[in-house]
Amino acid sequence: MKSHKQILSLTGGGMALLVLIIGLWLRPLTFRSIDETAMFAAASNTLKEGRPHINDMAFQMWTPRSGESIAALGQDYNIYTKKSPLIILMLLPLLSLLKVFPGLNPSALALTLGPLITAITAWFLVDFIHDLGYSGKTTALATALFAFCTMALPYMQTIFGEVVGMLGVVLLLRGAWRLFASNPGSEFRPGFKAGLELGCGLGLLIGVNFVYLLLLPLAGILLLVYRQRAQPVLPWKKQGNLLLGVALPVIILGVGLAFYNTIRFGSPLVTGYHFAGGDESFVPSYLWWGVLGLTISPARGFIWYNPPAGLAIMGWRSFRRSHPALAWIIAGLTVFHLLVFGAWWQWWGGLGWGPRFLLPLTPCIALLSLPVLDRMLRRSTATVWRVTGVTVLIALGLLVQIAGAGVNYLHLEMELEEQFPAPATRPLLYHHAPFLVYDIAHAPILKHLQQISSPTARQEVALESQFQYQTILSTLQTEQLPGDLLVYMVPELQDLLLKLWNLTPKLGLPYDNLAQEPLAQSTFQHAIASAQRVWLVTWFGPADESNWYERYLHEHWAMMDEQWPPNELRLLLFAQPPVFEAQKPTGATFGPIKLVQYSQQRQGDTIYFECTWEATQPITQSYTLSLQLLDPQTGSLIAQNDHLPLGGYHPTNTWLVGQPITERVAFPITDSDSEAVLRVGWYLWPQLTPLPARLPDGTQGTMLLLTEPPQAISP
Repeated sequence: MKSHKQILSLTGGGMALLVLIIGLWLRPLTFRSIDETAMFAAASNTLKEGRPHINDMAFQMWTPRSGESIAALGQDYNIYTKKSPLIILMLLPLLSLLKVFPGLNPSALALTLGPLITAITAWFLVDFIHDLGYSGKTTALATALFAFCTMALPYMQTIFGEVVGMLGVVLLLRGAWRLFASNPGSEFRPGFKAGLELGCGLGLLIGVNFVYLLLLPLAGILLLVYRQRAQPVLPWKKQGNLLLGVALPVIILGVGLAFYNTIRFGSPLVTGYHFAGGDESFVPSYLWWGVLGLTISPARGFIWYNPPAGLAIMGWRSFRRSHPALAWIIAGLTVFHLLVFGAWWQWWGGLGWGPRFLLPLTPCIALLSLPVLDRMLRRSTATVWRVTGVTVLIALGLLVQIAGAGVNYLHLEMELEEQFPAPATRPLLYHHAPFLVYDIAHAPILKHLQQISSPTARQEVALESQFQYQTILSTLQTEQLPGDLLVYMVPELQDLLLKLWNLTPKLGLPYDNLAQEPLAQSTFQHAIASAQRVWLVTWFGPADESNWYERYLHEHWAMMDEQWPPNELRLLLFAQPPVFEAQKPTGATFGPIKLVQYSQQRQGDTIYFECTWEATQPITQSYTLSLQLLDPQTGSLIAQNDHLPLGGYHPTNTWLVGQPITERVAFPITDSDSEAVLRVGWYLWPQLTPLPARLPDGTQGTMLLLTEPPQAISP
């Protein structure tokens, strides 16, 4: 015969395994929230570069409202997410598997965290319910109720911090229950273990959202109440162990957060949030709107997204009689969540399924429902009406969660955003038109139930783009080198680039007019300062004045290559030039263009040239510069680079007489090309008419060979 403890272990393990299997089966292959993407990027860069930055998506700093930004500029000009550092930490061991199994899908691997945390929560919940004195059947049913009939099921598909918050609530309640479970004089006296559970619960909650710091004084009051209630009074050693257990996780978390903030922003107290009035802050005047929206509204109401909450209401009185302290603590947690998040400027929790901020309360539904479930499972008390009522609420809960898990909620959110955008004058009521909060016809649950049979119900949402990028990505993956940096201004590439685990470090920047912002420019300059080569991916055409980044690279870096595959984005490659040695004057001219001086230098497997030009007279035509790398022995062509001066940003017909224009180019070479020489010339496109080259000694040709001394030759 198996012992009761073995049966309990099998029940907990079995429920956790079932939750994990179903969670992995439902798991999407990509993120549906920018918050998730940011935490994934931070974890990825921590493993690859040693810093939790999200430069890959730096353009997320530029949002219509600053409070909607998930990013903030760090003291080192890296971009950091403001979202949960605890989730980032939890992702590290999962993403470390990519070093061993590089073929795994990085985002799908990260999304394993949701099912894992929910399964662990189910395990602890089984153990907790057993300690409350309920049978194995009741324990299993209540745990299944939590995992499959509340919002816990669809949120298993995410890595939102609130998923970890569910585990934090279970640990907090279990630790608090240990304080008040024993009778006066009982041999069981809570100590370090009870305090540790309570402290771990608080730590997890604070780690996912700093607002839970407000629970610390409430936890202190709870401990004082317990101390006054405990008779006989706990020995000082026991009290010390209890307080140490509570404080240890919180202190560890606090030190970790202080260190994390210092790394990012140079101060242990700076989190990236600014709490400006009406923007990323609490709005007390909207409290009741938020509270009602979180509880009863069809758009975000907790009772609609969690029908078994009806069982919790039914079981409240019985649960309060058997576990009064625990019942009131649950009630206090519920009121805390409603008051805090109801007054938050974005009470609805952004893009999500139901009231995301209330997700940590879902284990409380299972706990408060225990008396109702237990009576239903007992033959002596299981009436037809009781069984029917409980079954209906459980079935409704399962149906609602199937709608949440079976449909990608982004489809509806994007549809509502397009049809009913939020009014600019009252943006804090809802993220769509406020009437949708109580409009049953557009209730997400009903809409999802209508869409669930669609073959595209779970299809991922991707930003549309008229461009292709397969050739460009193939080039990047095959030609990247250590020290490279990829700069892109195409938001549609964000998710795709993040999935390419072995791709060179990336910097995603804003485009159009935002590129002219000093902050965007300084972020770009600091990022490229430590790079050896920069790949630039852009949909802008050559010499577009909106493309400040390309202009800067042409003016300060050495041009290496440009690719423009049909129907694809442009891909340019620049190399950071060395400090050139003394320039060599030539006095050579190409029609109205004078080559003032040039320099040649090799670094590693790259040869660099710097040429300074100026106009000797006004130029009315736009000429193309041709740079050809030749084998000095055979004269054969090794490489060629033809382009308008400085990428077209300084065409010859805009030059002022006597104004120096410095052009830098770089060519990759092999050891056999180490003595290669440069041949330069100018021609008119598309006629291909060359400008005549002339040396001061009268030697003429169509091109100039930069040897010692330079030679004017014909090609």
